[in-house]
Amino acid sequence: MILTQIDSSTSFSYSLFIVAIITAFFLGVFLLIRSIMLWYWKVDVIVNNQIEQNRLLSVQVNLQEKQNKLLKQLIDQTGNDSIDPNA
Repeated sequence: MILTQIDSSTSFSYSLFIVAIITAFFLGVFLLIRSIMLWYWKVDVIVNNQIEQNRLLSVQVNLQEKQNKLLKQLIDQTGNDSIDPNA
């Protein structure tokens, strides 16, 4: 009876080891395929371009806010609310 318990325990640990190796293999293959796909579709370049676009949009918004603030100060100083900024 003790021998059968040892055999079943050894068999279980062996099958668990095989499952772990198969899982690690498929995880490695998945990561390899994923990196190839990201490189092929140039995902890193797209993400960097989007980050740069966001930065430039933020700069543009800040400049527009400064322009609006200066225009409001000009309107307040002159008391004329029909100032044409293009004149």
